[in-house]
Amino acid sequence: MSAAARGPVLRARGIGALGSGAAALGAGLMLPSPQLGAAGVFLLTAVLGSLLMLLIPLGGAVVTRSLGTSSPRVGERVRVGVRLSGRAAFFARAARWEDGTAHPAGVARLEQTGRGRSRSLACSYEFMPQHRGEHRLGPLRMIRADPFGFAERSVLLGDTAILTVLPRVLSVPLPGVSAAGIAEGLTGGGTAAGHSDLSARPYVPGDSPRRVHWRATAHRNQLMVRQEEPPVAPLIWLVLDTAHAHWALTPGPRPGALPLFERAVSVAAGAVEQVAESGGRARLLGAGGLDCVFGGAGVSAGPQRARRALATVSTRLPGPAFPRSPGGEPASTVIAVVGALDMASTRELLGLARGARRAIVLAPAGLGAGPRDALLAAGWRVVDLLADAEAGAARREVHP
Repeated sequence: MSAAARGPVLRARGIGALGSGAAALGAGLMLPSPQLGAAGVFLLTAVLGSLLMLLIPLGGAVVTRSLGTSSPRVGERVRVGVRLSGRAAFFARAARWEDGTAHPAGVARLEQTGRGRSRSLACSYEFMPQHRGEHRLGPLRMIRADPFGFAERSVLLGDTAILTVLPRVLSVPLPGVSAAGIAEGLTGGGTAAGHSDLSARPYVPGDSPRRVHWRATAHRNQLMVRQEEPPVAPLIWLVLDTAHAHWALTPGPRPGALPLFERAVSVAAGAVEQVAESGGRARLLGAGGLDCVFGGAGVSAGPQRARRALATVSTRLPGPAFPRSPGGEPASTVIAVVGALDMASTRELLGLARGARRAIVLAPAGLGAGPRDALLAAGWRVVDLLADAEAGAARREVHP
């Protein structure tokens, strides 16, 4: 892979040598003094030679990175290993390395961990991401200097790598979302409640005659036997409010950051972990295309897909706060993480959860009296999460 380079620049020593050489050459011509003039020519030639030396192409360079953690969370230290191979590795041994990252420091200085082989050099560094989302690693920056220290050249090697940082997890006890609660609501014979837990399959030698399914046998004109299907956990909808106006109550430390929305994403991440640990099935929903199913014996996608979706989710300025009814299997339980709702958004939420046996709303930003009363009147369980930076997650529950 070719390297992107910037032109060489003079250091303070090089500028001093350039000025001294010009002064000596001028003085040698004016006095006249051949020795002083020769000294000036020597300094100017040395500076020019240093600049030309740094223009020598590095040749091929291959940069590979290895991560100690493939999907770190916010605040978790990440160890990044960097290996440079190719002809450029020969020049890198006498250079400084820096790897551009998206953390506040901006640049991580690499420390060499070993001598490496003849055309390979390995280094590593640590950084701690302070916010979720996609973090850019690289390109690798190599700062070369000439032997005299007159000039240096910055060379960019390799491509950038993307590291997805998961949100923090804030656990809030969720009624019914536990191993016992999931087991209590198990259904059988399909993916939705109300189906029979028995199905028919063709007879094989050794099956008991008592298990013959006569109705299926007559229908298919083939001997069929009854077969119990494994029970299916009820589906839980995890709904995240993505309306920008509902979270833009407190300015964040970074431009565009919404602390209350970040807290909501952490609460949603905690709900994802609780569903995964309890063995349940869930569907993560949000306006703007957020929709993924995870958990359960019949679902191939694990919670990692939901975690990565929460890592990159953002608020939306126009449009509805919640997705329209997504169709498919209805929800047995709806858990909504909401911001400062207005009555129109409250009606959207009530319509989304119509038909669910249990509905819970988690409000990191608190709720007004109107939306709270409407949700309680509809049988929702409201959990007000009080934002307290020192105490963490204080909570007050209001039961209908």
